[in-house]
Amino acid sequence: MSFLSSIEAQALVSALEEDSDFEVRRILRWYSKTFHTPLHEVEDLPSGEVFRAYFEDSIADMHREQLLEQARLLLETPEDRLARLAAEAEGTSADQEFMASWTAKLQADLLKEQAKKRGVGTKIIAKVPEDRKLLKPEDAQAVPPDIKMSFDEDGGLRDPTDTELEDPFAPRPAPKKL
Repeated sequence: MSFLSSIEAQALVSALEEDSDFEVRRILRWYSKTFHTPLHEVEDLPSGEVFRAYFEDSIADMHREQLLEQARLLLETPEDRLARLAAEAEGTSADQEFMASWTAKLQADLLKEQAKKRGVGTKIIAKVPEDRKLLKPEDAQAVPPDIKMSFDEDGGLRDPTDTELEDPFAPRPAPKKL
């Protein structure tokens, strides 16, 4: 491993572990960029002044409620912090489940809407109880004339949305307005 590769690997490990030395170096780089000061000179400045400038800059645009929340987070005990993080993790999984179900509902609604725009009905598949009488071709005369039914060669009711039976290039009728 080359010299530069080993330094890069150390930097990656520091970033992944989020160690305090990495944070200090990041703040020093921020100060150097923000105040146009060479990094080697920033390292010679009193660390309290550098850190104060960093934290004051990071909270400068916060509203009062955000400042109070930040103060509450700084003052919480390690036990309180672990409890808060556990509650947040639990809330995150509940939020993810909610978002997944909501996304599925929105996708289903979108598909239904697209089907309506194309003039295609949505299929509802249900098991017909055996005690119910199934429609036969001779029952078609008892149905009002605005309801169209067609039967296949076995006497079963054909699906009106089945595109194999229709000319795919024929214009679709406009949906009826209620």
